[in-house]
Amino acid sequence: MKPIPQKPVNTWQVNEVDMRGLAVRLDMLETHYRQPKNLSAITLNRAARTVRRWLAKCIPNDGPPPVAVFEALSDDLNTPLAIAEMHRLAKADDGKGLFAAMKLMGLIPGEGIAVDYGSTLEIKTLPIGHIPLVQWEETAN
Repeated sequence: MKPIPQKPVNTWQVNEVDMRGLAVRLDMLETHYRQPKNLSAITLNRAARTVRRWLAKCIPNDGPPPVAVFEALSDDLNTPLAIAEMHRLAKADDGKGLFAAMKLMGLIPGEGIAVDYGSTLEIKTLPIGHIPLVQWEETAN
């Protein structure tokens, strides 16, 4: 996934196959993993519209995701709360924070991620097609 060179930096070219996958992912993440989820055309279309709106507001950067998103995920993997924080970022026009949060949640087309929790947080972009993973390593204090 690359920004389109002739248009502003925050314009993304997303094909329909990518968009369907991102919509399914967002729709699934909006429900806590301990709760039942019924996919429907209504929820998938709503998720696709949300992803499109968010991508239009994104400002690509290498900054860390907002702390509130990590705190939500640290609370029993509360993805609905993390998604709610992403809605707040979009409403506040925080394109950099939104991009970093979307990247962490796997909602940026073509962006795999690896997170290395050491003395500092580092988000690494993996090649397209690579399975996103979380890598935990102990660090010496």
